[in-house]
Amino acid sequence: MYHCDKIFHLSTTTSLLDCINDSVRNAAASCLGTLCKWLSNEELENVAKDHLLEDEPTSYWNRRHGQSVALRIALKEAPERMLKPEWEEKVVKHILAQLATDRIPVVCSGVKSCAYVFLYKIPKDDQLPQNLVSSFARCMNHANNEVKQTVANSSIYLTKNLPCPFPMSFLKTLVPLLVMGTKEKNTAVRSNSEQALVTVLKLRSDEECAQQLVAALDRGAKEVLQECISKTLKKVLAQPEPKEEQFDDTLLT
Repeated sequence: MYHCDKIFHLSTTTSLLDCINDSVRNAAASCLGTLCKWLSNEELENVAKDHLLEDEPTSYWNRRHGQSVALRIALKEAPERMLKPEWEEKVVKHILAQLATDRIPVVCSGVKSCAYVFLYKIPKDDQLPQNLVSSFARCMNHANNEVKQTVANSSIYLTKNLPCPFPMSFLKTLVPLLVMGTKEKNTAVRSNSEQALVTVLKLRSDEECAQQLVAALDRGAKEVLQECISKTLKKVLAQPEPKEEQFDDTLLT
């Protein structure tokens, strides 16, 4: 990309991160996140410092949302740059702050950022930040149903794009909370949780993953999972696999 083009795109996208129009803000943030793959090291340092990883995050909701989307797409497109050792702690800190906010679109963006972090680190056999894993899983207990659905859908996306098995410690944290999701009153949350469990446990191929997890769980969690598999997930397996949803909601279709 020519330098003058990058400067123009950077200036435009960063100026629109706090646009009051949701569609414009979302598109600009997505473009900025994608640009992070092509910026020079110096340019990326400046973008991260001024727009993605600010030391004192703004309280202005529109900008917080724009920043969360930009960081999420940067983690999707350039995880090796965003998760370099000197930045990883700050990235995790910002995602945790997003998960704890009261703005649902920001929380959902943070949940998807978690998925991109896990997708990058698990195949490298890197140690996952346990606070990020725990916070991601605990979002299944969120008061908002959209957040719960995002966790379930993120789990499906992660499983289908991961080229290797999950660490057992990750499954022990996530699966019991997905099981709780199958008991929700909300139909969409319940259905997404069931599909997430079938996918994460790879039940459409065999029961090896599920059996390994059952053996690793404590007695109480083990019994609950076994009951869920026998009474609920077996019925799900008898149905056709649903069409996969588009995970990146910033893509234009």
